[in-house]
Amino acid sequence: MSSGRRTEFLFFATGLVFLAFGLLCTPENLLKLEIMENAIESPSELVRKGARLEIEGARAVAFTTAAVLFGLLPFWPRIEASARYRAFMDRRRVSLREHRLFRRRIRTPSFAVMMAAIALVFLYIALADKLLTPEQMLRVQMEDGIIEGTSALFLLCASVLSVRIALRLGRGRPEFYMHLFLGLLFFVMCGEEISWGQRYFGLETPEFISAVNVQGEINFHNVYGYLFDHIFILGFLTWGVAVPLLDRFAPFFRQLFAAIGLPVPSAGLAVAMLVISMIQSVIVYKFIDPFTDPSLPVLRLPEPRELLSALAFFVLMMEVWVLVGLQAPADRQRAASEDGLGTPDSPRRS
Repeated sequence: MSSGRRTEFLFFATGLVFLAFGLLCTPENLLKLEIMENAIESPSELVRKGARLEIEGARAVAFTTAAVLFGLLPFWPRIEASARYRAFMDRRRVSLREHRLFRRRIRTPSFAVMMAAIALVFLYIALADKLLTPEQMLRVQMEDGIIEGTSALFLLCASVLSVRIALRLGRGRPEFYMHLFLGLLFFVMCGEEISWGQRYFGLETPEFISAVNVQGEINFHNVYGYLFDHIFILGFLTWGVAVPLLDRFAPFFRQLFAAIGLPVPSAGLAVAMLVISMIQSVIVYKFIDPFTDPSLPVLRLPEPRELLSALAFFVLMMEVWVLVGLQAPADRQRAASEDGLGTPDSPRRS
């Protein structure tokens, strides 16, 4: 199948998926699947209202995306034949063979680290009530406890590493600006995770925030229900699974990701990020019984999922850091060649 035909098929198939999602994403169907039931049937009017707005917004986005994709199909051959499109696709992007091979591998250090962490989380979910006292479990699961604090630490490390990657790459490259943005994003996520240090500093929640925040905390991700939590899950799944698939099989998107400097997870990390996205009550509690002792602190699955997500971001930045280190010698060699010096080991041309 030619590249153009593959892209047209991808647009058509993706459009069908979005169309089906828009048609099926109703409160009634979600309740049948036990998805968002806590939000849809919440005793809090604020949470119920947020859930309804979220569902309607998701349907509108799905229908609009499907319409755009279907609308592009008749014009795609003309777009592909245009000089601007060819110039975009023919533009050489810096990419070492080691980069391409690494992205396609599943058995990587990233995969080993993430799967070990996922296994530990599942062991905790299954055995914590048998191995730990209620007090120990509370220290692990409470607000600003071990899980939440470790999540914030991983996000902070990812932020610092992302900024270091940007500085190592230098100005003028799309990766520089993308990693500066990611550094800021991870920092904001770190602040949100600990409610910007509210409990550390004993800060009172302002009334105008408390009125719209379902947990009465100084953060934005709990405003009007759990909209931002669900957006995070969708964004995590898109970056961790959809982006690697598109990078592997769709040349246009591979070129697009390179043009904007978006780091693409390796196949091994993508598998781990897919598993993390599946840590949902409706799935996990079909295989592992939730705690039934009312004296035990309740484990909220979003907490260990957020911990693993934060670790995945840090591991992704570690992947980029290693690949940037591999890229540096190639950049020096190419610069030497462009300056008329040949390769670093060859004599200067007269």
